[in-house]
Amino acid sequence: MQEGIYELDENMKLIKVDTTPKEVQIGQVIRWGGNMAWLPEDFVVVGKLDINNNYLKMIALKNFRYHNTEAYSLKHLDDKTLWHGQHMYILDGNVIPLVDVENIKVLADKKKAEDELIAEEKQKVADAHKKKYENPDNIKVGDILHYSFGYDMTINVFAKVLSRTDKSLVCQEVDTCLSGGDFNCQAVAGDKVKEGKKPFRVLIKWHNSVNYGKYYNLAGNGEHWSVYQKGQKLYENHMD
Repeated sequence: MQEGIYELDENMKLIKVDTTPKEVQIGQVIRWGGNMAWLPEDFVVVGKLDINNNYLKMIALKNFRYHNTEAYSLKHLDDKTLWHGQHMYILDGNVIPLVDVENIKVLADKKKAEDELIAEEKQKVADAHKKKYENPDNIKVGDILHYSFGYDMTINVFAKVLSRTDKSLVCQEVDTCLSGGDFNCQAVAGDKVKEGKKPFRVLIKWHNSVNYGKYYNLAGNGEHWSVYQKGQKLYENHMD
């Protein structure tokens, strides 16, 4: 087999991908075919990212977020060699005028600045949470512990601290509140204790490491736990 990039055609046979960058103009509308978790979405080409035109800079027309894609990966809608729709397609004849492209870029830059500000504020909260719980003495009754598991799927588990000593915590699992679909959803800790789940003990274990110095972990019920940042939305999926 020749060296290169391959994909499956409609007959499930491997075919070599033509990696020559597609020539597209600024303003060209590109459609992503979507997948089980996300609906199809349209983008507009607003620039090229290197001298060889290998990467295109695009903006999503739905939420004005920037996105980059490889120019060679673009397809046409009449390309019959593909067996699935999860590709970027050139919508022939659908080109946005340059003056409108410039307005879209203004909106995208504003959205990017807003997203960066939100991300910065979230990071500050996360850093403060991490710093607070560098000392396990700060873990108190009512705090929530968390761990996740899954090879392809991602499942979150939460437990409330019921009591504590210097060396251990007594906890009980609480429910998980989900939003979104089964494939791609967000999880937060609930308030209700899970039916049939008995309290269990979590040990506070200290370690000394050459690389990390002195640190602790929380081990109990066969898992390693961390202190959950209340209200934080965590990724979860049940479909992989």
